[in-house]
Amino acid sequence: MINDEFFSFGAMLADTQNDELILASGGEISSERRENQTYFFAKDFYSDSFTFYYPKNILRVGLKEATAFFERFKKTPKISESVNFDYLYEDDFNAFKDNLDTLKKVVLISREEFKVENFHETLKHFFYSALNFGTGYPYGYWNLTSGILGATPELLFKVNDQNLETFALAGTAKAELGEELLASSKDRHEHNIVIDDIKEKISPFCHDMSIGQTHLHPFKQIVHLRTDFKTKINSDFDFISLTKKMSPTAALGGYPMNESLKFLRQTKYAQTFPHRIFGSVMGLVTPQETLTVVMIRNLQWAGEKFIIECGGGVVAESQLANELNEIELKRNVIRKNYL
Repeated sequence: MINDEFFSFGAMLADTQNDELILASGGEISSERRENQTYFFAKDFYSDSFTFYYPKNILRVGLKEATAFFERFKKTPKISESVNFDYLYEDDFNAFKDNLDTLKKVVLISREEFKVENFHETLKHFFYSALNFGTGYPYGYWNLTSGILGATPELLFKVNDQNLETFALAGTAKAELGEELLASSKDRHEHNIVIDDIKEKISPFCHDMSIGQTHLHPFKQIVHLRTDFKTKINSDFDFISLTKKMSPTAALGGYPMNESLKFLRQTKYAQTFPHRIFGSVMGLVTPQETLTVVMIRNLQWAGEKFIIECGGGVVAESQLANELNEIELKRNVIRKNYL
């Protein structure tokens, strides 16, 4: 199944608990949801619109087996040009500081764009890189002109039988500074906002909720703060309604949600790059389960231009230099693995 059709039009998502990668190719895209089928979906970041992908071919393989197969495409990319847009981030950071009367937190993003000498061969290499990340949930979807590949540390939610799992993930530091991250009042404040946001959003859909202790979640050379949620879904549960409610999360959008999204739509970054999938949701629905992930730690492409977007939560205590350092830290994780 891994042929020209696959690289031209397809999707993938890993179910790491089952050590399995689901690959798809061919088929059709629709704005309508069809029940009783296996399909992928993606949600727009700023709106509640969804795109549904009904593949012609589906292949389930072990993660190690898939990584070993894609290793044949491994090739060191040669960058021909690159540019970043951190100056937009600085403008948006200052604008946030002027709106602390209505905003508790927003997640501001920046990007780096680059081109390579051999686009198609490099793109195949990036499939291997996404699978070889070594942690998180590998995912992606693509067509002939654009796409996204990544390995995200962030599960939006997973439903199996009547059980729902999710977790809060916010706060970032170098791996060796994990204990300082746990003790950081600024990062704990940011993380607690995400916990409260998730609890508020999933409560109408669930019962018997349990919330674990906050702990460190490693991801390559960095660590995050993580708090786990486990609950039972109500009898009238609908995953589309929950996805709309949860996305964007406070870890990727802000808090309060409506005010933060209004602010983000007006940022210099959004005015410059109005189409955004970074930080939104991709999912897989089968008769047995629903698995949804947040689309971060990724590489995107449009035409023959590759894009790395990274974000960081900003609260009243945030300092610009520290936030830009966090952006660069996350960007370097992507560069090191893909480039």
